[in-house]
Amino acid sequence: MCRSYAIQRSPQFHIMDYVKLLEEILASGYINVIRFFKRAEFTFSQKKDAEKALFKSLKIIESKGGIHAVTAKRLLCNFDNFINTLSAQQYWSSLNVRAEKIATNTAQIILQEKEEQNACQIRSNMLNQNIQLLERKRKDTDDFEKERATKKQDVDMPPFDDKSEADPNDELDFDNNEVFSIEPNIILTDNNNDDHMLFLNHEEYSEEEISTDKVDFG
Repeated sequence: MCRSYAIQRSPQFHIMDYVKLLEEILASGYINVIRFFKRAEFTFSQKKDAEKALFKSLKIIESKGGIHAVTAKRLLCNFDNFINTLSAQQYWSSLNVRAEKIATNTAQIILQEKEEQNACQIRSNMLNQNIQLLERKRKDTDDFEKERATKKQDVDMPPFDDKSEADPNDELDFDNNEVFSIEPNIILTDNNNDDHMLFLNHEEYSEEEISTDKVDFG
């Protein structure tokens, strides 16, 4: 008993393309289901669609009449055996193996690409970390140099000029000129034998006056 198939069209072919293809195969006198599947370029995942396309094409050829109508009707009545021959099974099995190899190779390529991407990401992260470390070190060095330059500038600056009056009780030495402050009276001596002044009780007297006893020391 012949059975009916609901055909799902392959995106590469219109149903009449399958009919024309099958008519060419029947006209050659060499009826082989594998030739139809190959020339229609069905993949393993499209096995069911390929069988439906073959069944529908045979139905159309039978309904049209003509020289291939009888052959098409005979194949339809024996359709299950026609599509499940040993050669047909081997054909689909080989397509399955090929598809698995392609899938495996694709998976390996994808895995390899992911591994390379991960390795590149790791290298990129390490490079960024090294760059950040170098930037921190450079900043620390710059800060240190700035701090050292600031300290050096402070050291090289002249001391603060204190113009406040000296304490009258301070002892000073000016190249053999000595000033000694004893009591409120101040005596200035000079080893250079230059004229100098003697200050007593805040009054000025020359040496001549002192030597001639013109000075009253009270």
